[in-house]
Amino acid sequence: MAVDQTYADLVREVSDAGRDLIKSEMDLIRADFKEQMEHVKSHLLSACLGVTLLLASLGALVAFAILFLGHLLNERYDFSALIVTLVLAAIAIPLANRALKSLTSDLQFKETRESLMSIAQITREERRV
Repeated sequence: MAVDQTYADLVREVSDAGRDLIKSEMDLIRADFKEQMEHVKSHLLSACLGVTLLLASLGALVAFAILFLGHLLNERYDFSALIVTLVLAAIAIPLANRALKSLTSDLQFKETRESLMSIAQITREERRV
């Protein structure tokens, strides 16, 4: 009977350890997710503020650039509008690309992935034994 109790105790301990491990991993995932969302929120707030300020001043600036360049090009306002549009696009595309890369790099959950990989490695090693 003492041997049966020992096995039962061992099974209970393993079960408790597994439950504790899963709980701690869930806590880690929650903490990691919360941290990542703080970074995302910060980037999105900065992007929204930048876009708002840009839109507030962009209309007048673009009109001025088109008129000024059109005057320099002998009243060719259509051509100056095209040039200004292409210059603005050449500036906007890298900025938007950099912002998207920042957002996606913040959503990597590095600590959670490393923890899960170490648990998988430990599990593989225990199966070999």
